[in-house]
Amino acid sequence: LMMIALGCGSNSSSSSSNPQSGNVFMTGEDAPLASVVGFNVALNSVTLNGQDGSTAAVISSPQTVDFARLVGLRSPLSFGSVAANTYVSATFVLASPVITYVDMTQNPPALNTINGAFPNNQNPYTLTVNFPTAMVVGANGLAGLRMDMDIRDSLATDANGNLIISNNTIAVNP
Repeated sequence: LMMIALGCGSNSSSSSSNPQSGNVFMTGEDAPLASVVGFNVALNSVTLNGQDGSTAAVISSPQTVDFARLVGLRSPLSFGSVAANTYVSATFVLASPVITYVDMTQNPPALNTINGAFPNNQNPYTLTVNFPTAMVVGANGLAGLRMDMDIRDSLATDANGNLIISNNTIAVNP
């Protein structure tokens, strides 16, 4: 489960003494693995982390996303208001990965569904991703956050790209 979070922003000035806010939209996409036809992950929350130590929720209600269906596509995951600030990272809380894959060892090949296991069997699993460039959300501005689930690098596979199933689960390594 490789995540890359990128942001861009716009800025406008305001003379109001009230706390200023801007808007952030979040999209999800994927890099596929041929045998995987479904990769459902509960996205429990996404929080932006400000350079000043503040936080802002981008997603606060859990939603399940099937990243395998986003091959070559971007899908909107959220749109909302956050405090105008400079954000340097995002924290993702993920849970309950479920993988549907084509099992070529059966004759004829069949679709199987199996649970994924995060490192150290942590569920939910928390991952903080530092941005390569700070994301500035200006007052009344708009910024974007892109979440790229790289299934190919996220699931345990052998040298030939076949899924490695151990103890009836597949390792999911963010």
